[in-house]
Amino acid sequence: MKLGRQIDYALKAMITLTKNNKTFQIKDISNSRGIPHPFLIKIIQMLNKAGLVRTLRGPKGGVFLSRDPSEITLKEIIEAVSGKIKFNPCSVSRGNKDCIFEEDCKTNIMFDNLEKNILQSFDKVRLDSLSCENSLSCNNKVS
Repeated sequence: MKLGRQIDYALKAMITLTKNNKTFQIKDISNSRGIPHPFLIKIIQMLNKAGLVRTLRGPKGGVFLSRDPSEITLKEIIEAVSGKIKFNPCSVSRGNKDCIFEEDCKTNIMFDNLEKNILQSFDKVRLDSLSCENSLSCNNKVS
């Protein structure tokens, strides 16, 4: 499994937004984090649609977190930019009568359990723990 550049950039942008509890201009995030500006605009739109950030237009506008960083999970950020996380293609199409193995498939059970554990782990990681400069300064904040 590989987390793509879009997720990497979304995380970098969200981490930047945790700094100083203020509104940032997209161009400043783009420049400071090395994210191509047009790509960042699309990412911010997805994060906004998911309710993770808010945007303001105008000369004093910009983007800011819609909630406290301790209330935003890694899972929410990933799903905002890449859709529902699914590791097992079969779990997407349960009840598909074309699969003759569905009734007795051992890999489905294994992948379903793996997916459940990983999603629970992603849901425990909070944005405030990702924004810590190092693990000692934030005491490994994971809920």
